[in-house]
Amino acid sequence: MKSPATAPPFMTTEARKRLHDIRLAAEALCRFTDGKTVVDLQRDEILQAALERKLEIIGEAFVQLRVEDAATAEKFPDLRQIVGMRNRLVHGYYDTRNSYSSALA
Repeated sequence: MKSPATAPPFMTTEARKRLHDIRLAAEALCRFTDGKTVVDLQRDEILQAALERKLEIIGEAFVQLRVEDAATAEKFPDLRQIVGMRNRLVHGYYDTRNSYSSALA
């Protein structure tokens, strides 16, 4: 993905910023999970917290992208699922605490 400074001209500045934030968080998720298993995730509270935070950032960035630049947001077919995961992490932690690791796998 291009950096915010070189994103396509049809995109708003705010959309570029949101996509940049999404990219950075997604790259962090990849680094954090490289070589990890679901068992590693279940046993590592710090890893769980780090993954949850990056998923929250991605989800919130998509929420804001939808508000600021709906046309760009519509290009992401999994937008609803991503925002839904963010909502479950932020608002429904008691429902997801024991089962979210399987959703991440």
